[in-house]
Amino acid sequence: MDQAEVVAHGPVRARFRLNVLCQNCRRSYARNLAVPDAADAPDTIDDLVESAFLARQKFACPKCESAIGLVTAIRQIGEE
Repeated sequence: MDQAEVVAHGPVRARFRLNVLCQNCRRSYARNLAVPDAADAPDTIDDLVESAFLARQKFACPKCESAIGLVTAIRQIGEE
């Protein structure tokens, strides 16, 4: 599985690993997502799922470059 990471500039509130299914070529890939430390930033999986932050994320399949992705799983990852 290919991985990409969105890097937050500045302090990070939480980090998540998203499993995404490309709706074009049907391949799965993983993407790490770092949530910046802001007043209303999501810090749990439930908060992330309901947040506008997740809704604003753009996905691009590493194989076919399609921008249509379906998040199939989310896992919170620990601090380094």
